Amino acid sequence: MFHLKTILWGDELVNDKKLIQTLTKFDFKTIEKVSTLHEIVNVLSKSKIDMIFSQIKNDTSVKNLYNIQKKYRIPIICISTCKDKKILQELSRVDILGYLLKPIRVDELEILIYLSLEKLNFSSLIKYKNFTYYTNSQKIIKNNEEIYLSKKEGHLIFILLTNINTNINYETIDKHIWDDNYVNDNTRRNFIYRFKKKFPEFNIKIEKGIGLGLYY
Repeated sequence: MFHLKTILWGDELVNDKKLIQTLTKFDFKTIEKVSTLHEIVNVLSKSKIDMIFSQIKNDTSVKNLYNIQKKYRIPIICISTCKDKKILQELSRVDILGYLLKPIRVDELEILIYLSLEKLNFSSLIKYKNFTYYTNSQKIIKNNEEIYLSKKEGHLIFILLTNINTNINYETIDKHIWDDNYVNDNTRRNFIYRFKKKFPEFNIKIEKGIGLGLYY
């Protein structure tokens, strides 16, 4: 199971039963419904979202969509009644996965979602003990429950689980977690201590002054 999270953005989509039923079929467990730019920014600031379904009405909605995609880098599918060539030309600037005209045909929607999930490689996963980690969406599941990860925790868990049974030097860890900014040993040590406390099942071996690794 993927436990995917999505946002339906726009009055035309939030109550669309066909869309919601199809998303549920594809294992979108959390479906946030928003109508305004303020609402979607609020959701994105609090939750990790896998995909956005958005309607298009005018130039302003395209501009908002462009800015959201640029800032958050989240895959977007557009579903709308809009056929205006000028607006669609503006939409071409946005890196969307696809565009569907309403009324929705369920077969077309299912094909688009399926191809999008395959393209995004959501099926890539790593099993470690009783954890399942999805490398593309960077979600970790334990006993069918997703564990919230901070940005730094997400970076570390990606490095560890994609390099199991390998010692990773601190230079590499610092680069990925702190973006090449200087970090002292005490800051790194405290962060790793808190991480190990959060994931006691992880068999993390530390080589003092060298690095650390995750082992079976």
